[in-house]
Amino acid sequence: MISSIKFFHQDVKWLGGKHDGYPLASFQDYPMARNAHTHTGAATAFHVAQYQSHLIFGLLEAAIEQKISENDLLQQIPTGEVVLSSHNIPLILRQWRERIQDLRKSDMEAHNQWFRRAQVALEQARAILMLEIRSPGNSPFINANCSKDDIAGILYGITALGETLTLSKAEFQIPSKGIDWSFLNGRFIPYENDMVSRGWCPSTARFIGQEMCRLGYASTCKPLFRQGAGGQHDKCTRKVPCSVNSIVLEDYSIRHVVESCRCDYSKPSLPAISDILSGFQVPIVTVEGSALACIKATDGPYVAISHVWADGLGSTTEVGLPICQLQRLSNMAKKLVPGGAFWMDGLCIPGQEDLRRQAIGLMGTTYRDATAVLVIDDGIRTCSFDALEEERLLRVLTSVWMQRMWTLQEAMLARKLIFEFSDKLVALEDLIPSRENLWDAVKTQLAAEVFRLSKHQLYSPHDRTAFNIGDVARSLQWRSTSKAEDETLAISSLLNVDAMELVALPPGKRMMTLLLRVRQLPLNILFLSGPKLEEPGFKWAPRSLMNREGSQLRTMGYNAVCTAKGLVAEYLCIYFGEATFDRGERWFLQNASTGDFYSVIDIGAETGALNPLIKGYTCSGILFEAQPMALEIGAAALIKSLQDTQETESEQVGRNDINKLGARRILDVLGTGKMKVCLA
Repeated sequence: MISSIKFFHQDVKWLGGKHDGYPLASFQDYPMARNAHTHTGAATAFHVAQYQSHLIFGLLEAAIEQKISENDLLQQIPTGEVVLSSHNIPLILRQWRERIQDLRKSDMEAHNQWFRRAQVALEQARAILMLEIRSPGNSPFINANCSKDDIAGILYGITALGETLTLSKAEFQIPSKGIDWSFLNGRFIPYENDMVSRGWCPSTARFIGQEMCRLGYASTCKPLFRQGAGGQHDKCTRKVPCSVNSIVLEDYSIRHVVESCRCDYSKPSLPAISDILSGFQVPIVTVEGSALACIKATDGPYVAISHVWADGLGSTTEVGLPICQLQRLSNMAKKLVPGGAFWMDGLCIPGQEDLRRQAIGLMGTTYRDATAVLVIDDGIRTCSFDALEEERLLRVLTSVWMQRMWTLQEAMLARKLIFEFSDKLVALEDLIPSRENLWDAVKTQLAAEVFRLSKHQLYSPHDRTAFNIGDVARSLQWRSTSKAEDETLAISSLLNVDAMELVALPPGKRMMTLLLRVRQLPLNILFLSGPKLEEPGFKWAPRSLMNREGSQLRTMGYNAVCTAKGLVAEYLCIYFGEATFDRGERWFLQNASTGDFYSVIDIGAETGALNPLIKGYTCSGILFEAQPMALEIGAAALIKSLQDTQETESEQVGRNDINKLGARRILDVLGTGKMKVCLA
């Protein structure tokens, strides 16, 4: 079903910039043609209006290299105010892609040059927006006393345009460095507040707000409330997982299909479940009337049920489930496999600890060998498959099921992933937009995380253990669990690590062991935010991969090796004389030979991510993935040897002076170069 909505951003206040009447210009030349040097921080009404026009009309025209009139993007609303509208953007971008296709057929060199010019325009616009974050005191919007909400709206419109242009630029079909606009995350609180005012959880609003186009769309929608949840998020915050979705086992109650039902419970035979698990096999069940029969998974096809306990289906073998629920589950399973056999944790995992560990160790096998994995979520189930494509994607993306840790493995290992909507069972591939609809930034952004679940089903159907830790970490970022010690158990099968080995270890040893078994890691694992392990040789390692803030793990280029002694890798190092700093202290580095000057900020102290008992640190170098250009994350290191350093040209400085800038210290750079390190 093709959506009738073409939505990129909500209407944005227009400050009155004059665009029409000037010739087509590059992004860099746009303000000069209008005698408006918008990057200087000037605060007149004229300059701030032209600044906005530069970042909207100037960017759009520079990328598509075609004149756009004010009437194409501006419209007057009933109040008489002129606003920036995205109504015509889809048509403009579609015509741009068609022109790219035509030029590729007729003149490849001109096509390639156009790509490079568009790339430069987008990078220049991104650099200007970066200054809004790094140097807000020089912002024309702030200096012109624009309100915070107006500034957020204006930046939102610019970022949404940048996202859509970056997406359509893919039509050039030229591999290139991606242009990331996510550095503006958290700057659009008014739009997140719109979502919260409609009943969304603040945590979900922050998650959706990682990308602007989908934030704009979601802020016009109401959430679907799950049965029994009440929809109250007054205790939730943007920084922690939704409290409504958390469960307290002492207060937990299993739900019937309808609240008025009082039917009996039924449960499988505990001895039968125990015997199958003891033989290192997976038990499954069938339902006949009110009775449950237990058989081995190797006896025939079965469906694995994937759900969240917050929906009231949590239980153990010893307790069982209401007969009404069993019959509903069986009826759905019969639509997917002959006989309707299924596996569900609340029936097939005993509460007895040794049997529970055995069942958890077999979880990867359970979901990998199932004919289909059926997703049951109260929120998704209230949505019709006849809803607009973007609404269906929004309901799946914001479901509780997508936010819980264990369900990631259950989905990514599935041979076939099926979702229960209100009117039918729907396969994952039927939720993914067509190629033509993927040019719609809203649909692409909503579908990206859902599509990640199918990545290896589609591209590695014969090797569903070939996931890398970057894929897993990105999918974990916004998930949560009530049992943090289970994190490695929930992802081990995705990384081809033996869950049986991990479940037998003390919780504090599991992440270390997982990383040792994975071995090949991305370089930027060093720069992840959040608490670190305390084990010797692993103080660089994240305690958890479920980090909501900071950078994400790379999915390509695994050049670091995890060993028992530490992380072995090659980084770019800026080194200097050994110095000790207080937590949160800001200091500077200067390179006399190059003129480079660096400001060093302790991000861990600012975000509260570090152990509060640690009052300071000593270092003699900062490690980066590559030469730092603008705002980059590095890692302070105490260097014991420089024997393997490869010096870059003319960067050895033979002194170790410490100066002052006000109350802050300035250290002289002794050298810069690539360094092979073992980080302990």
